[in-house]
Order: sequence, then C-alpha cells, then structure tokens
Amino acid sequence: MSVFLKRLSAVLLAVSVFSTGAPALESSPTSEFEQKLKGYDPESVAAARQYARAADMKGMMAKVAPALRQQMIAAARAQNPNLSSAQIETFADAFVKSAFVDNAQAIEEASILMMMDIFDKDELVALGKFYGSPIGASILSKMPKMMEKMPALLSSIVPRAIKDAQEKMKKNGLDVKI
Repeated sequence: MSVFLKRLSAVLLAVSVFSTGAPALESSPTSEFEQKLKGYDPESVAAARQYARAADMKGMMAKVAPALRQQMIAAARAQNPNLSSAQIETFADAFVKSAFVDNAQAIEEASILMMMDIFDKDELVALGKFYGSPIGASILSKMPKMMEKMPALLSSIVPRAIKDAQEKMKKNGLDVKI
C-alpha cells in the first residue's frame, strides 16, 4: 500500500471515528436507508439523526477535502511522472468529487446505521446534546485540523510498528511482507 493510501485511509478513518464513533463501511441508497431505519426504535433514530446533524459529517469531509486533494496530487505526481500537472490535478479533482461530494450522503447514511447498531438511545441523545452544545461545536470545528495532522502522526508510528511486528514474526520463523 502506498504511503498516500495509508495516509488517506487514516484520515478517512479519523473522520468517521470522530463523526460517528466507527468507520463508515458501506453506502446505501436513501430509500434502502429509510427502510432499514424502520427496524429501529423511532426515538433512537431521531437521536442518531440529531447527532449526525450536530456532527456535520458532510461539512467535516468538505473541510478535510482540500488537504486530501493536495496529498493526492503529491502521490499521483510521484507515481506518474509522465502526467502533466493539469492531468494530475484533474485526477485529484475527480477523486475529491467522488469521495466527498458524490458519496457524502451515502457516508452519512451508513454512519447513522452504524450508530444505531453501536450506541443505545441514551448514548445517542448524549452525543447529540454534547456536539450540539457550544463546547461540542467548538471541538467539532477543530477536528479537520486534527485530522490533517493524523497522517503525519501515523506515518511516524505505522512503519516502526510494522517493522517491529515483522521482526517478532521472523523470530517465530515467519517472514511477513507488507
């Protein structure tokens, strides 16, 4: 996996963890989404929706998108020296549109469904109240800055952790390549 993909994965994971408590893994069309919500307690659904609005996942993704676009440009340039700057920027724009515009609703819907499976009604209400409060809103407004820094943090830890794990496995007679 390229360094960029590792960083992108880390940022997307951070976005979904800070926005919903778990990563968004699958998308679902709105009608299917509404159908699935019918299987849950209506009060819990209302609380999850309130939290999703307070967390503003779409807005958070939009704030992180420019930094990810720049990382995509750098990674594409390194992997594709034959492409012009305009071609690389066109690719990066297409990536950002696909990831953060075209799939924004699906990410939010999948996140709500995951919240329904992970948190109980009281927890959802508490999350919505906290992130809907001035202090919660302030914290959420700072999350994009934190997420921008997450790849650098992970890039300093992940390679060392991989090497340590590989060395441990090698002592046990296994050669694991990543």
